[in-house]
Amino acid sequence: VAKVEVKESEVAALKQKVAEKDSKFSDVTEKMKALQADLQKARDCVQTHLNTIDDLNTELTVKVSDSNNHDDEVEQLKITLVTLSEASKKAEAELVAKESEVAALKHQANDYEKKLGDATERVKSLEVKLQEAHEDV
Repeated sequence: VAKVEVKESEVAALKQKVAEKDSKFSDVTEKMKALQADLQKARDCVQTHLNTIDDLNTELTVKVSDSNNHDDEVEQLKITLVTLSEASKKAEAELVAKESEVAALKHQANDYEKKLGDATERVKSLEVKLQEAHEDV
């Protein structure tokens, strides 16, 4: 009977650990989903900047070839182009950082998943031993 009580307490403790690992795994999974959404937004932002830069380059080329009377407009477009290029570089750096964070979270999620599986196997093993102990009693 004492062995059965000890095994039951071990099983209960392991079930608690499994629940904690499962909770941590769920938290990491949710964070990863949120980061992936942020990552997509960052990618979209970078693409928008790149499209705008392409449009401005085209417009700049047209204005320069049309006439030299558009110096002020051309200068303003150059400033806008530089500003957008800097914003695009910043967005790309943020994208790289988010991708790195997602990779780290994926690694962490895989670790939690493995630990959860190991703990589940230990619980199953202890439950079998507990059943055997009950049968012996």
